[in-house]
Amino acid sequence: MSDTFRLEHFLEKIMQISVMHMEGAGAGIIGSSDANSDVVNSLKRSTIAFAQEYRKQEPNQNELKRASEQVSGYLQTLQIINALSENTVAAFIDELGSLMEKVLV
Repeated sequence: MSDTFRLEHFLEKIMQISVMHMEGAGAGIIGSSDANSDVVNSLKRSTIAFAQEYRKQEPNQNELKRASEQVSGYLQTLQIINALSENTVAAFIDELGSLMEKVLV
C-alpha cells in the first residue's frame, strides 16, 4: 500500500468520525454543539493540517511531529470521554505512527 493511499485512507476514516448523544434535545434543536463535537471537529482540523504537511515534497519535521501529536491527543481525549473505544483509538494511533515512520529521519 502506497504512503499516499494510506494517508488518504487514514484521513477518510477520521473524517467519518461523528459523536451522537441524545442526552438532551436542546443542542440539536438550537444548532449548538457539545464538547464531544468540538473535540471531533478539532481532531478533523488537526488531521487535515497533518495531511497537508505530510503531502509536501519536503515536509517540515517539527510541524509534522506537532500535528501528529495533536491528532493523537484529540484521539485520546475522545477515548477518555468514551466517544471512541480504546481499540479504535489504538488502531488510529498505530496507523498514525506508521505514517510518521515513513517521513521522520
